Amino acid sequence: MKKIKVFAVVCLACTLLVGCKSNSTFNAEKSGIFVKKDGTITEVIIEEVDKEIFGLEEFRTFAEDEIAAFNMKEIGQLLAYNKDLKEKDNNAILPIALNEIIVKDNQVSIILDYLDYNYYSGSDFNRLRDDIAEIVVGKKNDISAEGKLEGIQSSGIVFKDTNGNIVTDLSKVIDDKMYIVNISGQDIIEADSQENRYVRTSLIPVTVEGEILYVSSGISVTGKNEAQCIAEQEDKFDGTKTYGEYIIFK
Repeated sequence: MKKIKVFAVVCLACTLLVGCKSNSTFNAEKSGIFVKKDGTITEVIIEEVDKEIFGLEEFRTFAEDEIAAFNMKEIGQLLAYNKDLKEKDNNAILPIALNEIIVKDNQVSIILDYLDYNYYSGSDFNRLRDDIAEIVVGKKNDISAEGKLEGIQSSGIVFKDTNGNIVTDLSKVIDDKMYIVNISGQDIIEADSQENRYVRTSLIPVTVEGEILYVSSGISVTGKNEAQCIAEQEDKFDGTKTYGEYIIFK
């Protein structure tokens, strides 16, 4: 069974807002991720559950145990909450922390905080998930972004602004104050029986801490600070499809 989906997150009865220092907020009533300028990521996972089988305490205990075990392996701290670590070191942050978990009606909602994008998509914690994409966050000359952002202006990728206008020369509009989110990975392709074609299935919505300015052609802008990968239809083939998309925000 997929690790996170066992204690997955569900929509809240009323909207939960995860605030940040900018004017942006994260609407956590649906599954998705919130990418902040400092590279930290907050994730919401939402799923239907059978309350007769799993209750709030069972989910909470399972989530706490899984997260604490991961943090113990990474930094030697058997903790699941940042508040517990801050009691020892006010400036410390856990690699992965449980923010909140709520079971209501037939849904369960979990909010997780990741210290950086590497812990979200590059660690063993989420390695069993097939719905996750690799996320890299940085600026255009950020050498810490593992080369994922290098050559963005000469890669041949088509960019557009939020009105859908094609950006012919990205170098003329992008500057050092803008942040870049690179979303990449291999999609699991599933057949569309009606058209006998294959469609993208990894479509996790992304919210950013700021205002979206430009996106690559495979990204659909759904709000001032919200976007997600487009479910592109592909010619029928076997296997997986590698993709790489970008969101630029300020």
